[in-house]
Amino acid sequence: MTLTPGTRLGPYEIISPLGAGGMGEVYRARDTRLGREVAIKSLPAELAQDAERLARFEREAKLLATLNHPNIAGIHGLEEVGGTRYLVLEFVDGETLAARLARGPLPMEDALQVCAQVAAGVETAHDAGIIHRDLKPGNVMLRPDGTVKVLDFGLAKSAAVGAGSSSDPNLTASPTVTNMATSAGMILGTAAYMSPEQARGKSTDRRTDIWSFGCVLFECLTGRALFEGDTVSDLIAKILQTTPDWKALPADTPRRVRALLERCLTRDPKLRLRDIGEARILLSSTTLDSDALAAIAAPAPSRRGRNALVMAGLVIASVLGTVLALRVTTHAPEAKRVALSVFLPKGQRLDAGNENDVLAVAPDGSSIVFAASAGTGTHHLYIRRLDRPEIVELAGTEEGSNPFFSPDGEWVGFFAKLHLLKTSLRGGTPIVLAEAGSYRGGAWLENGSIVYSPTFASPLFMMDVSGAHSHAITVLDSTRSERTHRWPCALPGGKWVVFTVGVTNSPGGYDDATIEAVSIQSGERRVLAHGGYARYAPGGQLVFARNGSLYAIPLDPDDPRGGATAVPVLDGVLGVKTSGIAFFDIARSGTLVLVPGTEAAAEARLVWRDLAGRTTVVPGEPRNYQFFDISPDGKSALAQIGSGGGDGDIFQIDLARGTSNQVTFDGHDGTPYWTPDGQHMVWSRVHGGMVQIARRSVLGADSASVLARSRLPLIATGVMPDGSAALYSEYGNVNSDIWSVPIGGGAARDIVKDPQSQVAGKISPDGQWIAYVTTETGAREVCVRPLNHPGGRTQISQNGGITPMWAPSGRVLYYVSGGGLVESILSIRGGAMVADSTRYLFDIPVANSDGSIQAVGIDPSGKRFLVRTPEGEPNELREISVRLNWAASLGAMTNQGGR
Repeated sequence: MTLTPGTRLGPYEIISPLGAGGMGEVYRARDTRLGREVAIKSLPAELAQDAERLARFEREAKLLATLNHPNIAGIHGLEEVGGTRYLVLEFVDGETLAARLARGPLPMEDALQVCAQVAAGVETAHDAGIIHRDLKPGNVMLRPDGTVKVLDFGLAKSAAVGAGSSSDPNLTASPTVTNMATSAGMILGTAAYMSPEQARGKSTDRRTDIWSFGCVLFECLTGRALFEGDTVSDLIAKILQTTPDWKALPADTPRRVRALLERCLTRDPKLRLRDIGEARILLSSTTLDSDALAAIAAPAPSRRGRNALVMAGLVIASVLGTVLALRVTTHAPEAKRVALSVFLPKGQRLDAGNENDVLAVAPDGSSIVFAASAGTGTHHLYIRRLDRPEIVELAGTEEGSNPFFSPDGEWVGFFAKLHLLKTSLRGGTPIVLAEAGSYRGGAWLENGSIVYSPTFASPLFMMDVSGAHSHAITVLDSTRSERTHRWPCALPGGKWVVFTVGVTNSPGGYDDATIEAVSIQSGERRVLAHGGYARYAPGGQLVFARNGSLYAIPLDPDDPRGGATAVPVLDGVLGVKTSGIAFFDIARSGTLVLVPGTEAAAEARLVWRDLAGRTTVVPGEPRNYQFFDISPDGKSALAQIGSGGGDGDIFQIDLARGTSNQVTFDGHDGTPYWTPDGQHMVWSRVHGGMVQIARRSVLGADSASVLARSRLPLIATGVMPDGSAALYSEYGNVNSDIWSVPIGGGAARDIVKDPQSQVAGKISPDGQWIAYVTTETGAREVCVRPLNHPGGRTQISQNGGITPMWAPSGRVLYYVSGGGLVESILSIRGGAMVADSTRYLFDIPVANSDGSIQAVGIDPSGKRFLVRTPEGEPNELREISVRLNWAASLGAMTNQGGR
């Protein structure tokens, strides 16, 4: 039955025809209920009118509907409209492999990548007892994002149907859908990929798909079909008698691929490759040499599964079946370094956009644990074992980051929801070890103790493995303006810990930070190098980051000392200057894992967005906006521009013209707020080795008056509506409080003090209420309480919240949650401010998870918002690069001064 565009089949509206063949016609359609595109396939009359065959087909369709794999185009349903049956299939955009091969063979790496994905999809179906029986380039779709989809599983054969079935086992022997013009073309297009037993009309099993897979792989490499003929009889004769032309394969075809083809294209099914999963494994490990493969740990094989496990021990497979681009580099002649890239599925990204660590490699190099999220959702920790294709979410690791392995590789420590935790890789619920605020890394010592940095402004702490005892092992040196000890790394032997020292007045930021070692027993500290985020490499090298590159110096882990010249060893490692992090780790086995890239793009524009979501871009060039506050008249903004972390200067931005005037010039000024008179500002600065809250005229006509000072970090958070006092947060080793200090002079008052952290205090327009962010619930949530007495505190946000902002009425509160702006309508009941209703307004590109970079501000009119919007396309952050045995060549690299 031919369908025309606009025809409705229940909720499905036909858009256009896609193809026709012996097994029905296919149409592009729209699901009007769910607003998605689907493919509609009408079943052939001989199938739709035979009750027994249709019943069997329905049973198989139900089985196929349970398949869920990224390399299989799924089935949505089997529908009946007007007595005619239709399959509703996943619509896959892109081009068929047949169309691509019409232009010539695929490059070797592309061919292996495509066919490994095909094998992964077919393997999943085989595991479910489903045989495709029409595997060919015309049933393989190449999506623009690189994903490969196998089509037409909807007309496959269930392996459960045996010879004794009354149903015709050959009913669906050669289903095909093609855009070719003639039925002869359609028949030939299918016959060329038939297995010998299929061509003879004999019963088939999964080995018929393996033959067809071999035909597809051969064609990808050569650009021509394995068997060609003018008629079906000619094709079948060649399938049954002709030896494949192995000389047609490219000269650079790896030996294992040739061997794989021979196993797939053996006419005797008993001698053919038994499992297509072995094909996936072999393709995934094609360019790996035996020395590199030895670095991957594999379980001891049982007698029963020896062959399969030996193969599994050799695999470096892709994430969810995506084969990786494998590259062999041999810079150092005495040690080959094999590089590969692990790509996360489309839509998922590494959580490397904030100031926390994102990945760790197991001591034996066999596994990677990383933090990733999809869209604006909560990130989790995942584990990828290098000898398996799957990535697995670690249970109970919501909001997890900064992972690090135990020395035996059995546990992973991590930070989440303001705590340090550990979780067993054997399963179970994570165990809370200690409180931690805006954490900056952890390391596991060989004796079971853990060294960690609980906040962005703390020394290092150490606890035993039970978490019962925790004490500081370093002291922030105020004479050197030290404000943080972070990113610890335990050296072998457990006597020393290496860490990064951040200071308040470093002109080069963390690129000029000091890397030191501290003795666990005596507390002695030794300066080793200058840079950030150091990791120990086996063989006696300390590797650290500067300006997006890795450098190395020789290091004795039992007696670490500095003085050696640092040599660059690798370029292109992603990092974040505001925290000194570089996203890499080195296993005890010598495996290096890293997130490739350059420093995350910090340039952004200021964009107005109204409540309806309409946008207006503020003129001017993009800048590295870290923070901004809109003037009382709405005409300009005070903005901190710089690298963040207290480094930057303050500019006044004309929001109509985009022009700017620089207000401060010290390089250590931030978080500016207008006073209500529109003439002055309150801000945070580092001056004379102290952190200060200061006030001065925006025009610079007067000198700055210091309102508060401390050696602990102070961050301005606002001004009282009547201009009488400034608000700021003071950060301790773990927690923080909100303080108020009179602008005219006087003692500061701790106005929100609790055992947990309280930050970002904002006073309501009537001066009666304070909104702030608390960690009391274990996550960052926006709360409101009366300003002048402690009672009546209510939680406004329910799923996390930062950056609270009052509307002019004082009865609406806006805040950032889940990567977007949320509006809560408030009322006073029983002496407390409560939320009557809440709605999500629009997405906001939040700079980091703790909100230290303000992403949004509210116009005094309350009708629009100023949003910090990153410039250019964001890094997808989907790739992890793995270099096996990298550390073995590190000594030679430093001697040669090479990358």
